[in-house]
Amino acid sequence: MSKVPTAAYSIGLKIVLDNVPGTLGRFAVAIGEAGGNIATTKAAFAEAYGEARRRQLAVAPKLQCRLANWFMAGPVYQEARRLYGDREGQHATPSEIALTLHLEPSLQQLQRPLPEPAPAGPIHGPEDF
Repeated sequence: MSKVPTAAYSIGLKIVLDNVPGTLGRFAVAIGEAGGNIATTKAAFAEAYGEARRRQLAVAPKLQCRLANWFMAGPVYQEARRLYGDREGQHATPSEIALTLHLEPSLQQLQRPLPEPAPAGPIHGPEDF
């Protein structure tokens, strides 16, 4: 009997892609063509809750999954704010780029100046971009 793939049988990837239209789409298609699936964190949490209930684990009624990011830890966040100020954002942040360059020095030759940060705030329509 074969196992049904679920978020419980998964891998996590952190990738750096060129900022070229269609690059992310081609990457997602490649995952699909290889038989993979891109599940959400909420789906993985829901599977954990369901599995705990199915197994009748004592912890099931109290189980609460939380997503935590390394860059939100107090000292890390404070240092990133000190170094990068308002340029520290939500995705591909200067601190993430700095760590990537530290861990993979061969990428340093591809380093280029950061663009100005996008405006922050709620997005209600095209005019907010």
